[in-house]
Amino acid sequence: MKNKLRLNLERKPNPYPDSPNACTELWGDVVIKILLVDGQEITLFNLEWDITEFIEWFTENQSALCQEKLSFQGYVPMPTESLAEAGNRLYSMEVSDAELAYQRDEAMYWYGRRHSISTAFFGVKLPDIVIGCNHGSGEISLSDAKDSWAYRFDMNDFCADSRQKFCELLNNWVATAQSTCERERATELLNSLAVSMQGCCQ
Repeated sequence: MKNKLRLNLERKPNPYPDSPNACTELWGDVVIKILLVDGQEITLFNLEWDITEFIEWFTENQSALCQEKLSFQGYVPMPTESLAEAGNRLYSMEVSDAELAYQRDEAMYWYGRRHSISTAFFGVKLPDIVIGCNHGSGEISLSDAKDSWAYRFDMNDFCADSRQKFCELLNNWVATAQSTCERERATELLNSLAVSMQGCCQ
């Protein structure tokens, strides 16, 4: 039996209804919790923001979440090291060759774009929480000056459950849309989500 990572989404009124982009936004709470095998439930992330940004990030990066391994030039997470800790170590590792240092920084930047939740929400200062695969298991972790934790979970289960919740939310948006703009945006996201399902985590 494995821990389960769960995404909870709740629509809320847009606090900026007069914004030029209001009709393309789906405002609400994005909450990520870990359900441990011993029955504990721990909230790891909670943000009120435009949920479409998170849906787009998930859709674009689902395959990477499931399949991509953190590595560079033979450096990989140690058996007892979380993804967040390994990323910090690789970033701070001394590299004498300038070109190799550039390649390292470039690789770590793009890994972060695909695996750090903070990159899903443009313009918000958030902790660098990392989601990915580590030594054959799904993992969510954080390691900074304020906090450090890591939890393993079933990645396939998380992806399948998240897709279902995204679809339910978007179908509800289509059904309750007050404008063509809203309906088209929701349909666009549903179509992108359907295409992403052809990737991993089936």
